[in-house]
Amino acid sequence: MCDDFKKLETVHLDETPLQIIEDCKDGRKKGYVWMGMSGTFETIQMALFFSPGNRKYENATIILGEDSQAIAHSDGYEAYHKGICLMVVGCMSHVRRKFVEAQKASVGRKEIRKLSTREERIEYLDSHPGYKNILIAIHYINKLFKIEETLKKEGSTPTERYKRRQEESLPIFNEFFVYLHEIEGQYLPKGKWDQQSVIHSIKKSI
Repeated sequence: MCDDFKKLETVHLDETPLQIIEDCKDGRKKGYVWMGMSGTFETIQMALFFSPGNRKYENATIILGEDSQAIAHSDGYEAYHKGICLMVVGCMSHVRRKFVEAQKASVGRKEIRKLSTREERIEYLDSHPGYKNILIAIHYINKLFKIEETLKKEGSTPTERYKRRQEESLPIFNEFFVYLHEIEGQYLPKGKWDQQSVIHSIKKSI
């Protein structure tokens, strides 16, 4: 299965921390599980899990193999962006998560729920542009997700998806990217709203 995985043209990659029960001093230690999954339109469908126990960059190369010609769909972890495959495409779910975390951490989320009318909510957002920007960002990404949901329901072929994405998704991406640059510098570089990492992730997605 590992050999077959290295021959795939499109793959998904991710890694996640895991507490591993070990015969060590404190009884447990932090480890990592890596996952490789075949793309939607691959003839061979599989999901492989690897437990190297760490998050070292070379694990990505071991999973993909040397001189990989795969297109890898992943998050922004640098291990995937070291030229280990033909191309890396970013994950918009990870990008959206940044904005959702910022929304949950914002006071505006609770305050706006107290308002009963649409006019009151609009007035609140106009007077709290920070929270408004978060909602606008989520709205852009949701529009992209809606297009993907439609393509999936219609059973669109890769060629049809490419055409629709160029016609419908690309303009949204471009508009979203312009918007992000317009508000650049209005937020702290670190924290729940980590704008630099969000923009970095989106650049890799386009």
